[in-house]
Amino acid sequence: MTSSISISKRGNRIRMTGNFADSFFKAAIAAQNLPAKKFKSVAIWPTGVGIHITESSDTHDTREQAEAVCKMLRRDGFGGDGKIFPIETRVEEV
Repeated sequence: MTSSISISKRGNRIRMTGNFADSFFKAAIAAQNLPAKKFKSVAIWPTGVGIHITESSDTHDTREQAEAVCKMLRRDGFGGDGKIFPIETRVEEV
């Protein structure tokens, strides 16, 4: 079977036939079914310092985003006030 691709500017249509088309559509469907990796920034807070949580977390699209949040919490503290700092921060894959 031969493969072909034709692209039409009219209506933005793409037509694919043959083995290439089968492979392309199978790959596209598989990619849609794969869960995107997410990452979580986690901070452990000290007790008895005026905040009523011991752990906070947030979900991010990339590891770099989660690491940036952990770095900011270590640098600036709870709420960015520079008064209460986490005991521990970590990044987890969700």
